[in-house]
Amino acid sequence: MKTAYDLLLEAPDSQVMRLKLAYLYIASGNFLDAAHFLDNAAKETDGDFSCGCSELSNYCYKCLDAKRISH
Repeated sequence: MKTAYDLLLEAPDSQVMRLKLAYLYIASGNFLDAAHFLDNAAKETDGDFSCGCSELSNYCYKCLDAKRISH
């Protein structure tokens, strides 16, 4: 699985801001918003970049579930 930083570096120009936001939200622990941006990026692109966004989005949802269980 690629990191948010990896995806940001390879993002198409139309997705750079979206990936910047996802990166910041992951860093702050706001996994739901990060997953939202990653889902949209995955839907609007194709290929390896889209797959990477989907994988990281799924990871964010798992982190969100773990965060809810621990509280």
